[in-house]
Amino acid sequence: MDINSVMNGDTGEAETAVQSDITVTVGYVKRGLVSPNAARYMKRLVVADIGIVLAKEEEKLVPADADIQPDDGCIPAPDYLVMEPIDVSYEELPN
Repeated sequence: MDINSVMNGDTGEAETAVQSDITVTVGYVKRGLVSPNAARYMKRLVVADIGIVLAKEEEKLVPADADIQPDDGCIPAPDYLVMEPIDVSYEELPN
């Protein structure tokens, strides 16, 4: 679904948003999906890697237990984020 319906992609805020057992975000993790606000709307978050290369990566997600400093541009990943991207490739069926 990429991001839970009605949720703000930058902040994770919503008056009411779709609650999901799993949210599959496409390409990369949107900032709002890892905000404290978003945690109440999803149980699990995974990334579907479709080959998008970001020109600039402003912030990097790291495991929650990583030793990070305030100015290093890293965000600790929430417990519900699966850090490994899922494979969405497929093989074409024979004609």
